[in-house]
Amino acid sequence: LDISIFPGPERNEQEKTRLQKFAFKGAVADLDLASVVEDAKVAMGIGETSKVFSIDILRVEISGPSQPYLIIVDLPGLFLAGNKDQS
Repeated sequence: LDISIFPGPERNEQEKTRLQKFAFKGAVADLDLASVVEDAKVAMGIGETSKVFSIDILRVEISGPSQPYLIIVDLPGLFLAGNKDQS
């Protein structure tokens, strides 16, 4: 299990260092993906009163013989959406 944030190119060195330290500690069985995503949003500065997209990349990699093959890609800008309840 590997969860990390790859900082965007516009980040300063201090922000890059802070974001590169973001990681999930625990076993796959303990993974609460919703909680990890919320923690990542806070780290990247995404919130109710701030930006809705980030230049950073959240990477979640789970591998093993019993894990299904699945890739999820979020492509911001590919669609137009947004209101106060959805970003």
